[in-house]
Amino acid sequence: ESILASGKIWDQEKTQLIANMQVCVQLCEVYKQQYMAERDAVRAKHPETPFEMDERAVFLKFELFAKRLNKLIDMFTTIHQFSSLEQHTHIAGLEAVLKSLYTIIDDVKRKPYDLLDYSRNQFDRDYLEFNVNIHDLEISLLAFINTSFNNITSTEHALSLLAQFNAILQRDKLKEELDAKYQVIFHHYVKDLEAVQAQYEAFKHKPPVARNMPPIAGNIMWSRQLLRRIEEPMQHFAQNKALMAMKESKKVIKMYNRVSSTRYKLQVLRIRSKQACLSLCSSVRILEKDKDEQHPHVC
Repeated sequence: ESILASGKIWDQEKTQLIANMQVCVQLCEVYKQQYMAERDAVRAKHPETPFEMDERAVFLKFELFAKRLNKLIDMFTTIHQFSSLEQHTHIAGLEAVLKSLYTIIDDVKRKPYDLLDYSRNQFDRDYLEFNVNIHDLEISLLAFINTSFNNITSTEHALSLLAQFNAILQRDKLKEELDAKYQVIFHHYVKDLEAVQAQYEAFKHKPPVARNMPPIAGNIMWSRQLLRRIEEPMQHFAQNKALMAMKESKKVIKMYNRVSSTRYKLQVLRIRSKQACLSLCSSVRILEKDKDEQHPHVC
């Protein structure tokens, strides 16, 4: 009754439904523990009187019901985990995966019996079929993830996509696959470092500056853009301790430090140059002001 207090199973919010089922399973376990404690106390107090009771008859229905609930908890947890995909339909190609998920759920909904009726053994076969279908869905989703990262065009875009997947995929197998993608993106990040280094060497003496922008300000902006391109992804990578601890990562970190240090020094020099220029201009304006005060214009 407590499970159905909030409505029919399929109409309830999944996390609350799962919580209610877990409470029932815990109640069955506590009931059994209390029975055992009372039985042992009676035997200790009256050893001469045999404690005769068919424990199998007492707990059989409880255990069967708890077993059914555990399977339902697993099933609805799986459905809840995959249902989070619905909030991210903006990810191109995810619609096909969602369509397969809806088919699996609808198939279970159409079963002509009460899922809570532990006497209906047909559920065990349907539960097995459900898990097989979910396994196939996971394989499809893994293929979709791999395809999404096959051709990385931007480290920042790849990290953004990975963050979205991490937010919606809660299955252990899928989490392991996503963790492996950090290495793939990190490997691509090396190309970004090399590209930034090459671009710096090619334009460090005459950076491309937007039209009508002062040369020094334009140079500073160009330096900052180069630094931002490698700095923001590295801040994200640095949060992954396992990735940073890998032997292969040490070379990349060393390369990043060398490239970013060069960009930073260049930016500092240009900022100082701009400050010196501003200071000089300010001095010139003061001199001109003094001169004007000594020789005012007469209209």
